Amino acid sequence: MGKNKHDIEILKEIHKNAAMCVDALNLLEPTVSREEIKNSIREQIGTLSGIEKHARQQIEARGEVPRPAETRLGLWISTRGQGTDNESAGSLARMLVEGNTDGITDLTNALESCPQADESLKETARKLLDAEQKSIDTISSFM
Repeated sequence: MGKNKHDIEILKEIHKNAAMCVDALNLLEPTVSREEIKNSIREQIGTLSGIEKHARQQIEARGEVPRPAETRLGLWISTRGQGTDNESAGSLARMLVEGNTDGITDLTNALESCPQADESLKETARKLLDAEQKSIDTISSFM
């Protein structure tokens, strides 16, 4: 795989993960009653939105199309609704932690399989990994 292909693969994985995290955190935020957790979630949404936007712009600048961010979360929401009771919020939080963990694994695998990717893209991926871990920590405090 050439350098450009490595760059595109890393960018698409960054975009997918960041978009999924933003969507998930936007769903979780209204279910949270503790203001300090809400503020942390909002801060993370801002950080992740910036990473997602940057990756999308880089993908488009290379003449490619970003992957749509599909999640199990969408199915869960469509079958159970956005319930705000503690059980539903707890289930949503657990699903978000699982999704972030999967995202970390996928992005780590992409980094390992694309060693020729541009260093600035690898740095963006590492920032996203840090942000995803912070999301897991925040969501876990909610559970």
